[in-house]
Amino acid sequence: MILETDEDEHATFLGDLQPPSLPPTLTTVLLKFDKITVLLPVTKKSTIADLKKGFLEAMSGTTTSGPKDSRLEDASSFQIYRSSTRKAQLNDTGSGVVWRAHSDDHATLSDLFIDEAETLGIGFKNSKGSYDTPVIEIWKELETEG
Repeated sequence: MILETDEDEHATFLGDLQPPSLPPTLTTVLLKFDKITVLLPVTKKSTIADLKKGFLEAMSGTTTSGPKDSRLEDASSFQIYRSSTRKAQLNDTGSGVVWRAHSDDHATLSDLFIDEAETLGIGFKNSKGSYDTPVIEIWKELETEG
């Protein structure tokens, strides 16, 4: 399933795709960049390469590409990142989100202990040949008392 979110956080359904290369669905992984969310069906035996292939297949069916300064051509044009929040490690913006790249395409979701419906970021290759860290917005609703 591919969703695009506008400024008012209204989701638009862009398509539904289950790559034939993936085994039967057991869980879902969300891949996000900018205001695009790609939901991929996976199992614990799915690999990072499977996620990259599924992301490419999903994006090929849309008019959306990567950021303006990068091109989404193949699996080497982007990197999959996982966020972790640690109080001891603050990034430049002062938030506790630290992005870790998953560069081993053969690692399975079981190897990486990726949980159901976990959000992973997409970092695109820049003009210097390195990968930018993901730029996504994570919205949290605060509960108020009575």
